[in-house]
Amino acid sequence: MNQLIRLATVLAVYMTAVSASILEAQLRGGHGGRGGMRDRSGNMEQMKKQSQEMAEKQFNDMCETLVLDKEHKKEARKAFDEMQKEKENLILEMQNGNLGRSQLKEKFRKVRKDYLDQIETLLNEEQKERFQLMRGELEKQDEPVSSGRPGRRGGPDDN
Repeated sequence: MNQLIRLATVLAVYMTAVSASILEAQLRGGHGGRGGMRDRSGNMEQMKKQSQEMAEKQFNDMCETLVLDKEHKKEARKAFDEMQKEKENLILEMQNGNLGRSQLKEKFRKVRKDYLDQIETLLNEEQKERFQLMRGELEKQDEPVSSGRPGRRGGPDDN
Protein backbone atom coordinates (compact mmCIF):
# COMPACT_ATOMS: atom_id res chain seq x y z
CA MET A 1 0.00 0.00 0.00
CA ASN A 2 2.91 2.40 0.76
CA GLN A 3 4.22 1.92 -2.77
CA LEU A 4 0.78 2.76 -4.13
CA ILE A 5 0.60 5.90 -2.00
CA ARG A 6 4.04 6.95 -3.24
CA LEU A 7 2.96 6.32 -6.85
CA ALA A 8 -0.22 8.34 -6.35
CA THR A 9 1.73 11.21 -4.81
CA VAL A 10 4.29 11.25 -7.60
CA LEU A 11 1.53 11.13 -10.19
CA ALA A 12 -0.33 14.02 -8.56
CA VAL A 13 2.80 16.17 -8.40
CA TYR A 14 3.63 15.31 -12.01
CA MET A 15 0.10 16.16 -13.21
CA THR A 16 0.20 19.51 -11.45
CA ALA A 17 3.67 20.43 -12.69
CA VAL A 18 2.83 19.59 -16.28
CA SER A 19 -0.49 21.44 -16.20
CA ALA A 20 1.10 24.51 -14.63
CA SER A 21 3.98 24.62 -17.10
CA ILE A 22 1.71 24.21 -20.10
CA LEU A 23 -0.64 26.92 -18.85
CA GLU A 24 2.26 29.26 -18.10
CA ALA A 25 3.69 28.69 -21.59
CA GLN A 26 0.30 29.38 -23.14
CA LEU A 27 -0.13 32.53 -21.12
CA ARG A 28 3.35 33.78 -22.09
CA GLY A 29 2.84 32.90 -25.73
CA GLY A 30 5.32 30.02 -25.64
CA HIS A 31 9.13 29.86 -25.32
CA GLY A 32 9.47 32.95 -23.14
CA GLY A 33 7.51 35.26 -25.42
CA ARG A 34 6.00 38.38 -23.93
CA GLY A 35 3.03 38.76 -26.25
CA GLY A 36 0.56 36.56 -24.41
CA MET A 37 -1.70 34.18 -26.26
CA ARG A 38 -1.60 35.75 -29.69
CA ASP A 39 -2.26 33.63 -32.72
CA ARG A 40 1.09 32.19 -33.61
CA SER A 41 -0.33 29.37 -35.66
CA GLY A 42 2.64 27.02 -35.69
CA ASN A 43 3.69 27.66 -32.12
CA MET A 44 0.15 27.58 -30.74
CA GLU A 45 -0.70 24.41 -32.62
CA GLN A 46 2.44 22.73 -31.31
CA MET A 47 1.65 23.80 -27.75
CA LYS A 48 -1.93 22.61 -28.13
CA LYS A 49 -0.75 19.23 -29.37
CA GLN A 50 1.76 18.91 -26.51
CA SER A 51 -0.90 19.93 -24.01
CA GLN A 52 -3.32 17.33 -25.37
CA GLU A 53 -0.65 14.61 -25.28
CA MET A 54 0.27 15.45 -21.68
CA ALA A 55 -3.37 15.55 -20.62
CA GLU A 56 -3.97 12.19 -22.29
CA LYS A 57 -1.01 10.68 -20.46
CA GLN A 58 -2.25 12.11 -17.17
CA PHE A 59 -5.69 10.63 -17.78
CA ASN A 60 -4.29 7.19 -18.58
CA ASP A 61 -1.96 7.29 -15.57
CA MET A 62 -4.87 8.23 -13.32
CA CYS A 63 -7.02 5.40 -14.68
CA GLU A 64 -4.17 2.95 -14.16
CA THR A 65 -3.40 4.18 -10.63
CA LEU A 66 -7.06 4.01 -9.64
CA VAL A 67 -7.53 0.65 -11.41
CA LEU A 68 -10.73 1.76 -13.11
CA ASP A 69 -12.83 -0.94 -14.73
CA LYS A 70 -13.96 -0.60 -18.34
CA GLU A 71 -17.30 1.05 -17.54
CA HIS A 72 -15.84 3.56 -15.09
CA LYS A 73 -13.01 4.36 -17.48
CA LYS A 74 -15.60 5.10 -20.16
CA GLU A 75 -17.45 7.48 -17.81
CA ALA A 76 -14.16 9.06 -16.73
CA ARG A 77 -13.24 9.55 -20.41
CA LYS A 78 -16.50 11.40 -21.02
CA ALA A 79 -15.85 13.71 -18.06
CA PHE A 80 -12.23 14.20 -19.18
CA ASP A 81 -13.24 15.11 -22.74
CA GLU A 82 -15.80 17.61 -21.42
CA MET A 83 -13.16 19.19 -19.18
CA GLN A 84 -10.69 19.49 -22.08
CA LYS A 85 -13.35 21.12 -24.26
CA GLU A 86 -14.17 23.62 -21.51
CA LYS A 87 -10.49 24.46 -21.10
CA GLU A 88 -10.12 25.02 -24.86
CA ASN A 89 -13.13 27.35 -24.81
CA LEU A 90 -11.63 29.31 -21.90
CA ILE A 91 -8.33 29.70 -23.75
CA LEU A 92 -10.22 31.01 -26.77
CA GLU A 93 -12.04 33.50 -24.53
CA MET A 94 -8.69 34.75 -23.27
CA GLN A 95 -7.25 34.96 -26.79
CA ASN A 96 -10.28 37.03 -27.79
CA GLY A 97 -9.68 39.40 -24.89
CA ASN A 98 -12.72 38.33 -22.88
CA LEU A 99 -10.75 36.92 -19.92
CA GLY A 100 -7.69 38.07 -18.03
CA ARG A 101 -5.00 35.76 -16.67
CA SER A 102 -6.33 35.56 -13.14
CA GLN A 103 -9.84 34.93 -14.44
CA LEU A 104 -8.54 32.14 -16.68
CA LYS A 105 -6.62 30.50 -13.85
CA GLU A 106 -9.63 30.66 -11.54
CA LYS A 107 -11.93 29.20 -14.18
CA PHE A 108 -9.37 26.45 -14.92
CA ARG A 109 -9.35 25.58 -11.21
CA LYS A 110 -13.13 25.35 -11.16
CA VAL A 111 -13.26 23.19 -14.31
CA ARG A 112 -10.64 20.86 -12.85
CA LYS A 113 -12.43 20.69 -9.48
CA ASP A 114 -15.72 19.81 -11.19
CA TYR A 115 -13.92 17.11 -13.20
CA LEU A 116 -12.28 15.64 -10.10
CA ASP A 117 -15.64 15.68 -8.29
CA GLN A 118 -17.15 13.70 -11.17
CA ILE A 119 -14.31 11.17 -11.09
CA GLU A 120 -14.71 10.68 -7.35
CA THR A 121 -18.35 9.64 -7.77
CA LEU A 122 -17.20 6.68 -9.89
CA LEU A 123 -14.88 5.21 -7.27
CA ASN A 124 -15.21 2.52 -4.62
CA GLU A 125 -13.81 3.09 -1.11
CA GLU A 126 -10.31 1.76 -1.87
CA GLN A 127 -10.07 3.85 -5.03
CA LYS A 128 -11.34 6.91 -3.15
CA GLU A 129 -8.46 6.57 -0.68
CA ARG A 130 -5.91 6.61 -3.52
CA PHE A 131 -7.78 9.40 -5.24
CA GLN A 132 -7.85 11.55 -2.10
CA LEU A 133 -4.07 11.26 -1.86
CA MET A 134 -3.68 12.37 -5.48
CA ARG A 135 -6.22 15.14 -5.05
CA GLY A 136 -4.59 16.40 -1.87
CA GLU A 137 -1.28 16.74 -3.68
CA LEU A 138 -2.99 18.56 -6.55
CA GLU A 139 -4.66 21.01 -4.17
CA LYS A 140 -1.35 21.71 -2.39
CA GLN A 141 0.26 22.46 -5.75
CA ASP A 142 -2.69 24.66 -6.74
CA GLU A 143 -2.25 27.09 -3.84
CA PRO A 144 -1.37 30.64 -4.90
CA VAL A 145 2.31 31.48 -5.03
CA SER A 146 4.06 34.83 -4.86
CA SER A 147 3.26 37.21 -7.66
CA GLY A 148 6.66 37.28 -9.29
CA ARG A 149 9.95 35.55 -9.88
CA PRO A 150 13.32 37.26 -9.66
CA GLY A 151 14.19 38.94 -12.92
CA ARG A 152 10.65 38.85 -14.27
CA ARG A 153 8.72 42.01 -14.83
CA GLY A 154 5.08 41.95 -13.96
CA GLY A 155 2.31 43.37 -16.03
CA PRO A 156 -1.39 43.88 -15.81
CA ASP A 157 -3.08 40.71 -14.70
CA ASP A 158 -6.49 41.29 -16.23
CA ASN A 159 -7.91 43.16 -19.15
